[in-house]
Amino acid sequence: AVAASDGLSLLPETVLQRKMRGEWALLQLGAHAIRIEHANGTAIMLETEPRIAGCDMDGNNILVWTGKQVFVYEFDDSADPQARPSPPVMLTSFDHRCTAGAILRDSVFLSAPGRVEVCNHHGSVTATLPFADSEGNPTMVHAVGEKKTAFVAAGTDKGFIKAWDVARREPRQHAAGRKIGEGALPSRLAGIAISADGSRIACTVEVQPPATTASGTPAPKIGGA
Repeated sequence: AVAASDGLSLLPETVLQRKMRGEWALLQLGAHAIRIEHANGTAIMLETEPRIAGCDMDGNNILVWTGKQVFVYEFDDSADPQARPSPPVMLTSFDHRCTAGAILRDSVFLSAPGRVEVCNHHGSVTATLPFADSEGNPTMVHAVGEKKTAFVAAGTDKGFIKAWDVARREPRQHAAGRKIGEGALPSRLAGIAISADGSRIACTVEVQPPATTASGTPAPKIGGA
């Protein structure tokens, strides 16, 4: 926020997303624009009225969430470089206050307090992927699958990760909750991904370096009696 003589201006931060699925890449260009590009150079633009908080892609579907609503779009994935591509068409939209999400086939996976909700494209909850109170709330979700496999991994605000096998109607836990980043320095999860066969989970951890003085020595801690 910026305070000026004529009032207060809010400057919302946009974290630009990028995804790669098969021969298609998704690039978020700004708070209201997404570009989808095929390996042969075919490009499709999606412009939204609401500010994009996050997005994902699977097959010929795009998932967009704003923190208040969720939108599912469909685009022409024929990737004909001679044809003029048409913009994606919105299939459905529904209310949901998720801060993270993913799409895989006919399901979307949306963060909620203490759980990830498995929904169909119309927003009906078909299953939940729970976290214990001690594990925190999910802040990131990744979904991936092959022909007969489907996995979801999620990370929380308390640094826990967990994974589920969602190939069947009833999801089952694939990897138990595990705390990441328990070093001496403060850290937080910044990203998560699971391999298509479920054998590996990768995480990005941001570590906060200790405060130092101008001379490079550790800054003294200030405490009260």
